Amino acid sequence: MGADFLFAHFIAPVERVEDLQLDFDAAHEFIDANDWSDRDLLDLLDHYAKTAEQANELTRAKLHEAVDAMRGFIHRRDVGWLYREGETIFLTGGMSWGDVPTELYRVFDLLGLTGLDEVLLRKHGSVKSSAGTNGITIVIPPRN
Repeated sequence: MGADFLFAHFIAPVERVEDLQLDFDAAHEFIDANDWSDRDLLDLLDHYAKTAEQANELTRAKLHEAVDAMRGFIHRRDVGWLYREGETIFLTGGMSWGDVPTELYRVFDLLGLTGLDEVLLRKHGSVKSSAGTNGITIVIPPRN
């Protein structure tokens, strides 16, 4: 039996957490302006949606939820941050046995997969894609 230590990150070009400004309006407009039917990001087809159009609408709804989850995220107990050369790296994660370790983990993952991380950070100028997930496998030996 083993468990994985999974973490997700969101990198912002700010030297202080207090300076972070996310552009929620631009992110919501970006979601509505794009067709997500060709990218089954949430593995919705065949499970919850029978058509690409249904998957598109469900994906839009989930992306809107993910953007809204970023409101006040720096005050959540499942996120921490560290500073590195003019940027702040926000982290969330933990042990996983096949599930996501924190609620914010999937949010950071979706932001990176869709480019919404760059849209949210537009108020800070042009930035490269900054959100994503990483995993480290940790094997926990059984107790005797």
